[in-house]
Amino acid sequence: MLSAEDISVVFPFRVSISANLPESKDKEITCETTINVLKKEADCNIKIDKVPIKQLSAFLEAQEITLKDGFLSIDSNISYHDPEVMIQGSASLNKASVELPVKYKRLKMQDINSDIKFKASYLLPEKKLTIEDITGSLLSQKFAGKGSVVIKPGTDPVLDLSIASDDFSLKQLFDRIDIDLESPFYGLSISGNIGIKAAIKGTPGKNISPIVSINLKKGNRIIYPPLANLQPEFIGNITLDKRNISVKTLSISALGSSVAFTGNIPDYTTWPPRTNLKVTASKLNLNPLFNEDPDLSGPEPLEDIGPFNFKKFSSKGPLKPGQHLFAGMPLNNVRGELCF
Repeated sequence: MLSAEDISVVFPFRVSISANLPESKDKEITCETTINVLKKEADCNIKIDKVPIKQLSAFLEAQEITLKDGFLSIDSNISYHDPEVMIQGSASLNKASVELPVKYKRLKMQDINSDIKFKASYLLPEKKLTIEDITGSLLSQKFAGKGSVVIKPGTDPVLDLSIASDDFSLKQLFDRIDIDLESPFYGLSISGNIGIKAAIKGTPGKNISPIVSINLKKGNRIIYPPLANLQPEFIGNITLDKRNISVKTLSISALGSSVAFTGNIPDYTTWPPRTNLKVTASKLNLNPLFNEDPDLSGPEPLEDIGPFNFKKFSSKGPLKPGQHLFAGMPLNNVRGELCF
């Protein structure tokens, strides 16, 4: 519905627009605008109130991302003062569910909540939108970002956006992933926090190329029932793009033993993954493997670890266990190849 009062080229006047989505009687979208023709100025407030996000699935069809359940709300103010448009406002996503493509299967995430505040400017001569500030939270974790969108006549918009979170909770993420009962990863979770930075460049729906850098902080732990008491910790730096995981450094430790890797995992969305990792350092503590540990809080012995179903997963590299005692005999400077 469109309405306007006292339209004038001399004095400011108001225009109101309201709309509802198909199969809805409520006015989910409203727009209140004050226009001053003489000064070439306009101030507009746009509100989108609890629109079901499944209505927006068409925008993500190229990425095969399915939006289910949940609601999107937006409250923004747009001011036009020739030749610049200023935009600021907020948006929220509540109780959303998303399905992401993973080779031959779909990964489901539930109860996704997000709040965003944004500030941007658009210069008409340059046809460029500059995102000056983005702050908000995803899964109750804070993030910030900035970027730009270039929009030229006859061409698709080109996006250049970066978003970072210095202390993102992995538990909040894994608690929302729905893992199939038949998957070898059923029961898998990861605790601890990471630093994460995402750079997104390209044309939406065509050649978007996200690059994600992750700083695995000290204290991250893999929680996986088949590992029983052997729940390894890990620390390192990795980078992901659409096809490849680059492992700059990754150290995994448990029960006093540790192994450090570098390398990459190409085409990581396929299963089983094809790894190209090199062991750069290792430390093997044999004592917990051959002796009972009185400090273990759980009663489950290490012999009960498993079962595993990782099929063709493999890795190899140098093994340097150092100096240990085995059956009372010293093992000095043992070297060899690690294959499992």
